Amino acid sequence: MSEWITDRRPTADDADEMGYVLACTMGAAVETAHWCDVMNRPWMPLPAPPACVPPRTREKLVQDLLDAIDAYEEAEDYETWKCVMQAREELK
Repeated sequence: MSEWITDRRPTADDADEMGYVLACTMGAAVETAHWCDVMNRPWMPLPAPPACVPPRTREKLVQDLLDAIDAYEEAEDYETWKCVMQAREELK
């Protein structure tokens, strides 16, 4: 994951093709700013890193699997359906 850069000002080489970087505002919001306008603010090159998505907990993963099984329409054959239902019970 990218870190905010605080030890130097950005240069043209740090900016995207339009000359912009990602910078913090005074209110801790984030904005795009031209690299030469970023003074004494944390910044990072564009494109911005993806938002951090916390990993699913085991409980959430199991619930998602149960929901998927419940949404599963009847299998083409009874044996497949029986295996799916058995796996569902074991997840509980």
